[in-house]
Formats: sequence, structure tokens, C-alpha cells
Amino acid sequence: MDRLIVAGHWQTGDPEIRTVAGSGYDGVRLTFLPADLPVPVLVRLRSDRVLRSPAPARAPGTRGRPVRHGPRFGFTNPAGPGTVHLH
Repeated sequence: MDRLIVAGHWQTGDPEIRTVAGSGYDGVRLTFLPADLPVPVLVRLRSDRVLRSPAPARAPGTRGRPVRHGPRFGFTNPAGPGTVHLH
């Protein structure tokens, strides 16, 4: 927040700064850039977007290529796996 105050973009008593973006924007980038600021970011995701949970831990003694992704979470199937971790 100090950067915004020093630049004259925010003063004590001003409303909270919020970032809202449509599905055409890179949500990950928009949350990364102000990571050190208390600025909430809301990004709308496309309804056909598919996210994946983290890959499960690899069992000891397992051979072959490790799994890269966990269970699929599709927005068109809200009954899918519960928690989605966005990085």
C-alpha cells in the first residue's frame, strides 16, 4: 500500500481499491502483480474453463511417469471435486 500512497494514488480515508476483470484477462497475472498490496482481485472465468486440483502424492515404489494433474473441475459440473487450488 505504501507504493500507492507515495505515488499519490491513495490516501487514508479513500475507498478500498478493487480490481475487476472479464474472462479475456489473465487472472493469474492480475493477482501476481499486486501481490504485495491489499488489493482484492475478482476475475470472471469462462464457463467452459476447466481447472485441475493438485496432483496426488506419488505412492512409494511407483514406476513410470508421475501424474501431472489431479481431478478435473469443470464449471459446467458444479457437483465435481470440491476444492480447486489456483496458483
